[in-house]
Amino acid sequence: MHARRPTFGANSGQWSVASGQDAQADSSSSYPTPNPQPPAPSRVPRGVTLLELLIVMTIMLMVTAAAIPVMMPALTNRRMREASRLTSSFISGARARAIETGRPAGVMLERFNGLPMAMQLSYVEVPAPYAGDTLDAKVPVTNGEITGISGSGWMNSIRYGDSVKLNYKGPIYTLASVQTTSTPNPDPLAGTVVTAPSGTSHWYLLIPSLEPFTDTNANGVWDNTPTPEPFTDLNSNGVCDILTLATNLPPAFTTGVPFQIIRQPVRSSATPLQLPEGTVIDLVQSGMTTSFFPVTLNPVILFSANGSVERVTRNATGVMMPPSGPIFLLTGRRDLMADVTTSGGDENLWDPKAVPENAYLSNFWVTIAHQTGQVSVAENARTTSFTDITAARVFAQTPQSAGGR
Repeated sequence: MHARRPTFGANSGQWSVASGQDAQADSSSSYPTPNPQPPAPSRVPRGVTLLELLIVMTIMLMVTAAAIPVMMPALTNRRMREASRLTSSFISGARARAIETGRPAGVMLERFNGLPMAMQLSYVEVPAPYAGDTLDAKVPVTNGEITGISGSGWMNSIRYGDSVKLNYKGPIYTLASVQTTSTPNPDPLAGTVVTAPSGTSHWYLLIPSLEPFTDTNANGVWDNTPTPEPFTDLNSNGVCDILTLATNLPPAFTTGVPFQIIRQPVRSSATPLQLPEGTVIDLVQSGMTTSFFPVTLNPVILFSANGSVERVTRNATGVMMPPSGPIFLLTGRRDLMADVTTSGGDENLWDPKAVPENAYLSNFWVTIAHQTGQVSVAENARTTSFTDITAARVFAQTPQSAGGR
């Protein structure tokens, strides 16, 4: 028997009695029956197969291999432009330093492992001249040789190769350990610190002396010597010159004469410049006008207080002389230097291989005007032979833009 419960009629507004079955039906309609079947699983994304991965990697390798030869010339050209731009800016910084301080300053091209190439440039400065420890300091000079010196301020600061001026006027002499020196036989102690004048430690005063040695056949050797040797022409007068002992000095100098020792440039504490990887300054091709830098030394370019080039290393003795013309520095590639090329020659000036290799030769000249010290950059002209350097240097005097990265 089912009990009845009262209900309220929404339409009639009166209470009525519903049976238990009606209540049960109402209860079942109010609560939904749970679904007896579990939900369908979500779809898991499928990964790539090993075969598909290998195919994609093969395509990527093929595209990369095809793109590298096309991109390499552009990358090489970019490094060469950056090297020339950095070199130009670094040299201009040395010129600005000389103007700012009112003292000579410059750059040194440091050879790499003794090879005729420079990968690093350093700033150099000229120490103050040394004129003795006292105001009345003098040195005795006999037959072109300083025979004594007082005081101790010269110790560890005076080197063979320094310049000497006597009585604060007249010619400038070179301090040497031997009486006569030339390109084939340079001073063996050039650049080393001197010791006190004695029977074994000589302070010879040398001066460039013009000799009647000509080169009429233009083969680079003396015409009238039993054993022809390469000669130097420091003042560009067309005849050979060597440094000889300065014997034509006043006799009064034997008792003492005021002196001034102009010391050689030394590296400054400023951070040096390291050229981009794979780029060098080719010292075989670099030089002045039609001459070349000595490849056995670290060439130095020195600016004066007015911004012009004051002195530059011009021969294998290390003597620094005023430049005879513009200075040309060839920024080239390390892999085109003679020690690594298959031809055994320097290929930075001229690439002997056939086109299109020669079309990718993108070296640059950094040119320094000797009278003003202004620095410019120009592309290396396409030459027809290894010896056609004159035409390349003439073209290098045309300033061009050489942006970096």
